[in-house]
Amino acid sequence: MPQVRLFAMALLLVAAATPGTDFAGGESATRPGTGNAVVERQAVMRDMTSRMESISEAIYGKEAVRENSKVVQHARMLEALVGDLPGLFPSGSGDRGSLARAEIWQNNDQFRKVAAEMKAKVAEFRKATEGNDPKSIEGAFARLDLSATCLACHEHFRAGPSERGVPSVSETGTRSPAEKP
Repeated sequence: MPQVRLFAMALLLVAAATPGTDFAGGESATRPGTGNAVVERQAVMRDMTSRMESISEAIYGKEAVRENSKVVQHARMLEALVGDLPGLFPSGSGDRGSLARAEIWQNNDQFRKVAAEMKAKVAEFRKATEGNDPKSIEGAFARLDLSATCLACHEHFRAGPSERGVPSVSETGTRSPAEKP
């Protein structure tokens, strides 16, 4: 029995030392910590896409959320994920299965500008969720058009299907505010 207790304590210590662990029952935005920049950034991008889809569904879906706690939660996590987008693209990480175009490093000032725009828009959207007013949240989501900002970055800095044989972000089915049912 002491070995089981010791093992459980060791697991808790490892979890407590893991960035993004939240013992309060909430979610945390984390990076997988694989040491592989390509794998890590693809995981973050998938999480960002999932958050955007969840927000869009909560706002525009058949059963739009009247109580906006899920939108607020996804907005907070999205804000954490976009916190340092350029940091997901360290020098030399443009190969090994990456969809990142060389333009990220060749035109890094422009890439950083687009990333900063995304960060600012997500922060503004997250602030709009604080009032928990469905109309304000929907208005901010439509006005800021976060999906268009994602697409603009991907059009310039992400390899498309013809370049890498992988579906483009526009082919993933993410609904933009302009496509409200």
